[in-house]
Amino acid sequence: MKSTSPRPYPLGIYLDITNRQWQLAMEKSLSPIQINKPQWLVLSAMDELGNGCNLTQIADFLAMEISTCSRAISWLNHKKYIERIEDKNDKRAKVLHITNQGKEMLYQLDEAAQEVRKKMLVNITQEQYALFQQVLDAIKTQATEILSQNDPLD
Repeated sequence: MKSTSPRPYPLGIYLDITNRQWQLAMEKSLSPIQINKPQWLVLSAMDELGNGCNLTQIADFLAMEISTCSRAISWLNHKKYIERIEDKNDKRAKVLHITNQGKEMLYQLDEAAQEVRKKMLVNITQEQYALFQQVLDAIKTQATEILSQNDPLD
């Protein structure tokens, strides 16, 4: 449906709606695997950050609430997908490592997600996808810059 409103194109609203629909499609496809979105995100972030990362680093990387991240870490630890290890530099702190079970879970998640991605991107060319990634990166970079400023209107 094409809008006749004189307002500018509501890019933020469309990004939000598209993201929610994307997430719902992913969650639907992953429901047989029995892992929720925060747990998947934390496990994926740990893979990106590498073994030895901690709760704060993961939460910052994902822009996720510490409490949500902590619950996901506890569940992943309980399921033996990750392990908490004493930090060599600070005996009071724990660092996190993905176990072999966790790597296998990530593989299953990636396989299931890849199937959904293929279905959702079936009508998108490689050139369109590459350009889309560049545009999203530029928007994210600019948003990060704005958020780092004391007065976002400067």
